[in-house]
Amino acid sequence: MFEAQRVRRNAQTAEIYPLRIRGAAMSIATMANWGANFVVTISFLTLLNAIDGVGVFFLFGFLTLVALAYFWRKVPETKGRSLHEIERQHTGVKAELPGRGVAVRP
Repeated sequence: MFEAQRVRRNAQTAEIYPLRIRGAAMSIATMANWGANFVVTISFLTLLNAIDGVGVFFLFGFLTLVALAYFWRKVPETKGRSLHEIERQHTGVKAELPGRGVAVRP
């Protein structure tokens, strides 16, 4: 069950990248995810010894709120828009349909 959820989440993540950079972008995203997990794993026991369990909980909770505020302000809403529209907004270039070489008109 957990494996199916992980596969579905990774498939959804891959869909947000344009086809021309999807492989490299997923590699970077995966490495960032593993890197963040490594930092949390390595720092947890040190933080637990420095401050108690409640302090560690609130520290990670605070960092989560900071991340949420950052993404709330910096990441644009994309609900109801196609990947081609989003790419055109960020690059200013007409996106091409995969495999057809046909530009999408705004």
